[in-house]
Amino acid sequence: MDSNGDGVISALDTTAISESYQNTHAVTSSIEHQLNVDADLRFVARDTALYPDSVHLILDIYLGLSNKPAYNAYGFSYEIDFGDFLDVSDKNIRSVYYNDSWLARQVPTLELFKRLNGSIIHCAYTKTDGIGATGHGPVGFVIVEDVEGLRPERDLRALVQGGQVSIRNITQSNGDGEVIHYPDQVLNIRLGDQDVIDQTSFDKLTVAPNPSTNRAAIYMNDGSLIQEITLFTTSGSVVYKTGQIMGSPRVELPVHQLENGLYFAQVRTEDEILSTKVEVIR
Repeated sequence: MDSNGDGVISALDTTAISESYQNTHAVTSSIEHQLNVDADLRFVARDTALYPDSVHLILDIYLGLSNKPAYNAYGFSYEIDFGDFLDVSDKNIRSVYYNDSWLARQVPTLELFKRLNGSIIHCAYTKTDGIGATGHGPVGFVIVEDVEGLRPERDLRALVQGGQVSIRNITQSNGDGEVIHYPDQVLNIRLGDQDVIDQTSFDKLTVAPNPSTNRAAIYMNDGSLIQEITLFTTSGSVVYKTGQIMGSPRVELPVHQLENGLYFAQVRTEDEILSTKVEVIR
């Protein structure tokens, strides 16, 4: 779309759209309408990348199916709502589109990425050569880097329990300017699994005995003072919390009160929050 009226489609048009975003006028398109849909535009959560000090969430974008390719595709738009699951910022979220995908094939493209508030993102991507493409497969991805507040040692409940991300207002345009509307999607995201624990925690914490039957204790290997301990099930439910502790490098756990199974212990000291596994076997 020649948004600024200079007769040329360029990056200046996305700037014009961004500066006037959500402003309205009385002009309406004469060709936008609902089409019968055979292909689809879908989002798939890639295996989450976890590092000792960060969590990266990646949503891959696929357009078309092998048995129902997207015909005459030209561009697409969508809205991502992270709700209260993730708090994203302009600094840690971005979209990436493949310039060698079947859709782009080294042709000029434009993209728009607009964060409306702490959780809702509006995105759009289009070719500018005036020719639609037909095909199927990955066309790009959205990445949330260094998810704030959801690092393994910071918030173990969110790491294990996960949450939902909603994709809404999904549309695809074709080379004739027509628009296809796709159903909303809801993705269930888990930022980790029971095997993901920061190695730093193992270096600083010891649970003994582990596995345990009736008694176990957590020790700080460097002598740091424990302020609080919280035990979670693998589904994220809290089964035990010490409350504020005066400070000790060793704290007993009420293992005799727990059912057989695997638990996660989140340990807060004066300087950091660490996590480790506790296994109960009788």
